Amino acid sequence: VEVITDLLQTHGQGGGCGQNDPGFQYHNSFLIADATEAWVLETADRKWVAERVTDGTRNISNQLSIRRNATLVSEDLTTSSDFAAMFSDGPDARSIRESRGGDLLAADAGHITPDTMMAILRDHTGGICMHGGFRSTASMVCQVKANTAPKIWMTWGPNPCETDFAEIPAPATPEIAPVGAD
Repeated sequence: VEVITDLLQTHGQGGGCGQNDPGFQYHNSFLIADATEAWVLETADRKWVAERVTDGTRNISNQLSIRRNATLVSEDLTTSSDFAAMFSDGPDARSIRESRGGDLLAADAGHITPDTMMAILRDHTGGICMHGGFRSTASMVCQVKANTAPKIWMTWGPNPCETDFAEIPAPATPEIAPVGAD
């Protein structure tokens, strides 16, 4: 969260987000997790809010979702700022994709596996797999556990319903010396 927000505040964000429409731009959201905690980070230009996930499951889907009471905020906002309302063009209701993803995650809460996540990414009911519509670049599932290397699976095409997830080698984790060590 700190690295992304520092870079965002220093450099901002922007650029075309559509292959056929260089003028198409949008704000960005991120799910950030390790074996001990998870965060949702949402950004608009150089402003941002972050919500620590403390219970249950959380998903994001092509729209800003942090309303109020964010855990962390950029210096020009307050934790009571309604970030989603401030920077969204459309209605403030959850998208069909976000609702469907939330329902599927809640149905398996406490028992979510990589196979569960792959099945959710292949779901057409709520448009999670955008087969035939707006195309994704690829889909990715990461499994992060304490004291083990992460496992990562990716598709090599835009439609996870048509492409197998392949496990890719996890990047090597460099040894990090404790603060104050020589």
